[in-house]
Amino acid sequence: MKQAAHIIGLLSMITTSVDKVHEAYEDVLTALSRELKAKLKTLEILGCLAVVTFFGASNSDETEQAMKLLWDFINPEPVHSIERKDSPAILSAAISAWTFLLSTIDGWRLSHKTWKGAISYFSDLLDNNDKLVCTAACEALALIFETKCLEKFSAETKDSPHEGDTSSRIHSNKELQDNIIKQLRSRIETSNESIPSQDPNTGFNSASDALNFLEDVKCINTHVTIGGQKLTLSTWSQMIQLKFMKHFLGKDGFTKHMMENENFHNVFDFIPKRRNRSGKTLYVPEREEVSIRFFQPPVPRHQDCSLLPFVSREEKQLEKKMTMSPNSCLSKARTQLLRKQRQLLSKEREIDCFDYADEFR
Repeated sequence: MKQAAHIIGLLSMITTSVDKVHEAYEDVLTALSRELKAKLKTLEILGCLAVVTFFGASNSDETEQAMKLLWDFINPEPVHSIERKDSPAILSAAISAWTFLLSTIDGWRLSHKTWKGAISYFSDLLDNNDKLVCTAACEALALIFETKCLEKFSAETKDSPHEGDTSSRIHSNKELQDNIIKQLRSRIETSNESIPSQDPNTGFNSASDALNFLEDVKCINTHVTIGGQKLTLSTWSQMIQLKFMKHFLGKDGFTKHMMENENFHNVFDFIPKRRNRSGKTLYVPEREEVSIRFFQPPVPRHQDCSLLPFVSREEKQLEKKMTMSPNSCLSKARTQLLRKQRQLLSKEREIDCFDYADEFR
């Protein structure tokens, strides 16, 4: 079951057919809706659900359906309470999957009722003894603030005194943000062991980055090197997406997809430069052209002093011979340039063939 879930996630990543990947989303959602509690207790199932929804959901409503499945598992109602004596890893993975899907939805498209109380729930998790749960809660809170729709995640009801009062609502949001910042800063300063300083899989310092984001209300541009190229992450949503993909694929698998998978190029707006893994370099000029110059005697003007030049028959034949004749210097130079370009292209293909041969050897 674990292998099947992982394979379905991989297939959704590489499939270019919109209809087929959407069909995979519907099948996965149907299968998980039947026995939610039992099946979501597997890391691979959580990753499969998140990845298939990420690539297969056709609109925000379908994405929220998958998020609702995860939320019912993360924060079950008292009647359906789930014991989590030995599953902090599952809880943190479910929160990360929920946050990953939230990163794909604009705040104004979110439901006004489904996520009430999410901020309070994640704030309470900052005091959890497990470092993975703390980190997942930090990331979720930072992303919620990036949506700029805190009223959809707060516990306020319609009868709240802040309802409809813009200035009071802004003040309430600022107060809520300050409280979370104080709580998170205190936790980082007093307990270095509870919240890890750096994620070993991605290299991100999630807790510290989340604190900086909440304090500045903007994501500091972070540069990630992929295949020798720099990818700039300018939003918290992009950082969440990159981190989740790295966890699902592993570092090497993520790099391979970023270099070769068009779906990843579209998601991260990343265009890899063509390179070869053999270490050989072809120095190809960015632009080459062929031109020719030849001397032409001064052209006499008409007796009426007009600007129209008089071109004799001999001069026309000379120009035609120098530029249009197959034996002209210009034609010969063009032929040499085309031959050179064909040789370079053939050499690139030859190097690529040796690279893939070495890879599968």
